[in-house]
Amino acid sequence: MKCELIFVGTELLLGQIVNTNAVYLGENLANLGVDLYYSSVVGDNLDRIKDAIKHALSRSDLIIITGGLGPTFDDITRESIAEALGRELVFDPNVMAQIEEHFKRTKFHMLPMHRRQAYVISSGCQVIPNLIGSAPGLIVEADGKWIIAMPGVPREMKK
Repeated sequence: MKCELIFVGTELLLGQIVNTNAVYLGENLANLGVDLYYSSVVGDNLDRIKDAIKHALSRSDLIIITGGLGPTFDDITRESIAEALGRELVFDPNVMAQIEEHFKRTKFHMLPMHRRQAYVISSGCQVIPNLIGSAPGLIVEADGKWIIAMPGVPREMKK
């Protein structure tokens, strides 16, 4: 199985923060015997992320993406995956309930923009609950290949 990593975030691309997720995933995947073939960093741009996903699907069986699942306008990984696969995003009330529970538990104020995080890929998608933050991950099947999208915040990604 060929595996490819895509790290999403302009802050990573411009070197404004260190990509500790790359180190963590590289080491852990190697220890698990996963054949890691490619790794790339893409800025917060829908077309570029979508192109990176399509290219990854053309040469890899497992694509792991970190970043771009948050509530802000530049968090567009969900949209990029949906467009790359020709699928829709649909609102998932169960995911919304998990997000609401996170804000109740942490006593932080939930904003309307957090609702964006409750949209999932329309078919072949499983949600990975976020045990620390509000951005759930996704596992998406695409013609026998797999895309796993996880939060970019390192401690959230590791859980």
